[in-house]
Amino acid sequence: MDILICLVLISSSFSGLKENIIDGKNGFIAPPGDIDKTAEIMEKVLMMKSYELEKFSNRAREHAMSNFDIKKQIDAHSKLYQALKI
Repeated sequence: MDILICLVLISSSFSGLKENIIDGKNGFIAPPGDIDKTAEIMEKVLMMKSYELEKFSNRAREHAMSNFDIKKQIDAHSKLYQALKI
């Protein structure tokens, strides 16, 4: 389950979204199937002040821009294909 609340990412560690999350810095990762922990995290996010939410949002954007930039992805795939001689 992946949930976006006020630009703070919440995901299970089973999901592919976990690659985008630095737990406690730009979002939160809950154990798969742990409804109580997920609810606890959601409550924590809902109680955050606006400046805290903004920090999480900014960190999430910075992480995405530095790690998942389309040019970087194209270069990485190109190098992989070249190494595999495809």
